[in-house]
Parts: sequence; structure tokens; C-alpha cells
Amino acid sequence: MIQTLQTHISFICPSCGKNAECNVDVPEPDWSAAENMSDLSSEDKTDVFCNLCQSEFPAYVMNVSGNCGVTLDDYPEIEVIADHAFFSPPSDDEWLNTDVPIDPYQIFMDSYYHLGDILAEYGVDGRGILAHSSYLINRMVFAQQISALESYLGDNLIKRVLESDDALQKLLNKDKDLKDVRLPLTGILKNSNIVLDTVQKHLQEILYHNLAKVEVLYKIALDINIWPDQETKEKIFNSIVYRHDCVHRNGRNKDGEELEVFTTEYVSDILETTSLFAKNINDSLS
Repeated sequence: MIQTLQTHISFICPSCGKNAECNVDVPEPDWSAAENMSDLSSEDKTDVFCNLCQSEFPAYVMNVSGNCGVTLDDYPEIEVIADHAFFSPPSDDEWLNTDVPIDPYQIFMDSYYHLGDILAEYGVDGRGILAHSSYLINRMVFAQQISALESYLGDNLIKRVLESDDALQKLLNKDKDLKDVRLPLTGILKNSNIVLDTVQKHLQEILYHNLAKVEVLYKIALDINIWPDQETKEKIFNSIVYRHDCVHRNGRNKDGEELEVFTTEYVSDILETTSLFAKNINDSLS
């Protein structure tokens, strides 16, 4: 079973002018030759496809310790947002029906508790680690918590929609992308689960750091407001921006200035805020 290293990207397609998304192959670093995390780097040519108009663009991809950067060869001015590198599952439709966790909330909370322990032990105020390294630990804990939150939002929505005919129907009626999907009769004949598979694939391709879109999807399908209060909403929206700077700019803002926000107090607050946010969603659906 062969798996390839990939990153999920989004960009404005030069051909159709719409927001496109796709997975892009990423070159693997030489794992055996690396002595430090900074040594885990690789670069290569790749191809980027628009999932809407099917246009293809040659591109350059760089992978530094899992942080990916993608540049379109012919359109270097277009910003390409790339997620952290991951090993993709094989191209097999069967995985669609089994990939959703049984309890996304419990998985999220397990991550929350583990990250809290790491922050307490190795963060800026922790023990047994150099100060400059501990600040990096704070950033890593912060970025991982936001990633865990995004995974929870996606897995939870997919699980609820696939398990509820009512939620599925609401999504099909009101999601503008799904409303326009046309399924071939031969596909329906071959696969009785083609509707569920199509909906699941659509939901899995969404970038769940797009909180405005996530808010709408939860409201449409599950009829809940995901936000417990305005303060929580503002904190998490801001944390998404900071997480982008951590993953794509190595902890610096767009002006190249190093962010100094990742104190133990701030990261602890984000851990708590995101856990209460997820609990509010879970309680609203219980």
C-alpha cells in the first residue's frame, strides 16, 4: 500500500478566477540523513490542478520540516495557501465510508489534555529545556491545537451529516456547491452510496480554518450556532491568523516581524478557549 506525501492548497485560479483547491504531491526529505528538524527539507517541480475548470499549472514546491510553500511557475504573484504536509491514503473509494472517527470530540479532548501537559512541562515556564527552545514549543503546541480544532470541526460535521437523513437533506437543499452536482445514471447504478460518498468527499475537501464557511455549514445542516459568545469568536478567528503565520511564515507576520504573542499564558488561554468552543458545539448537538 503506497502512500505519497502531499499538501492541500487553495488559490485563485488564473484561468477561471475562482477559489480552487486540490492536493499537491510534495517531495519527501531524506529522513535518514537529517540530524535536526531543520534538515528535513526538500524541493521539486509539481503540477497544480484547478478542481473547478480542470486547468493545469506547472509549479514549484518546497517542503521544510513539513511546512510547505507552492509557487505557480507562470503566475508567481498568485498567493497559494498550503497546509502542513501529510501522507495521503491510497486512491481507493472504499476509505470514504470508514475514515470518519467514531468520536471526534473525544479525540479532540485527548489532544487538548496531551498538549496541556506538554505546555506545562516544556513551555516557556516549564522545566529542563532552554529558553529559546521552549518558545518554539509554545508555538508548536499552539499550532497543533488549532489543527486539532479544525479536524474536530470537519470530522464532527461529516459524521453528523452522514448519520442523519435530515441533516443530509438540509445540506443538499442549501449548500450551493452540492445543489449543482449532477450524478451520472451509470454511477448511481454502480454505487448505491454515491450520494453519501459525494457529500463526504465534498465536506472532506473543505478547509476548516475558513470559520465563516464552517459557521454556515453547521447552521445549514445541523441548525446550530457554533459560537457561544462574541469573545470566543474573535479569539479563535485571531488564532487562525496566527496559526497561518506559524505554519507558512515560521512564526513571522507578513512584514517579516517575529510574533511575540506565544507566551505560555496566551497559549494556555487558547487551549482553554478552543476546548470550551468544541464543548459548546458538542453540547448543542447532544
